[in-house]
Amino acid sequence: MIISPLSLEEIAKNGYHKYAVVAGADIAALGAVTTGTITIAKPIPAEVFGPVAIHVQTQFTSSDGTLANLTVSVGDAGSATRYLGASEILNNSFSAGYSSNTTFSCLTSPTTSVILTFSATATKLLNTVTGGQLVVFWASDNLASMDAEVSNTNLVELTEPVS
Repeated sequence: MIISPLSLEEIAKNGYHKYAVVAGADIAALGAVTTGTITIAKPIPAEVFGPVAIHVQTQFTSSDGTLANLTVSVGDAGSATRYLGASEILNNSFSAGYSSNTTFSCLTSPTTSVILTFSATATKLLNTVTGGQLVVFWASDNLASMDAEVSNTNLVELTEPVS
């Protein structure tokens, strides 16, 4: 899996700050389970996380050809769907596309990691995933550093209302 920041131009264009590329091999590495998680961010205190968007760049495949449904959600230990509800990324008639959510949430603990939860249906196992690629985009801002910047700014008190 690759996790990387976006360029300033990309941030200005779409509002997302970072992205993670998840390959079929990353999902298969979760093992012989029907549900597994991958951590994509370990926030710092007072960090606002979200919104989130996903894009299936390459459709997922499975070794036995019987994996008919695969979903991903974005959340944390408190709620696996806090930032993005379960979204279908593999289905017999699915074509690559986007899904997004505008949920913002203030994370106050650096122990609350942001996770992707992958789920296969009908007792199929994640280790059968052989191909495919998903990109997850997200925004995050550190409120503590923004507060520090504001308190170090020479503020001018307005004595008259602004019209």
